[in-house]
Amino acid sequence: MLAAAQRYEEREPGLGAQFRETCDWAFDPIAEGPGQHPGVGKGLHWYLFPKFPLAKIYETSAGLLIIVRVFHGCAQPEELAQAN
Repeated sequence: MLAAAQRYEEREPGLGAQFRETCDWAFDPIAEGPGQHPGVGKGLHWYLFPKFPLAKIYETSAGLLIIVRVFHGCAQPEELAQAN
């Protein structure tokens, strides 16, 4: 995530900070309703970031939110299901 933020910052000043803020904010909608986002198999779900072409793959276990991976948004759900 830090490398991605750095690349965004190099492309356009301030964009890296927006990216980091979006990454932090992305926990809120997941935590509010973890089951509301599309499933990709094996108990995994994905959340697409607004503005940036990324998706967080996550699962919940014993009340914990576990981020499994962050993928580029062009990845297909079938590929994402193999993340676990």
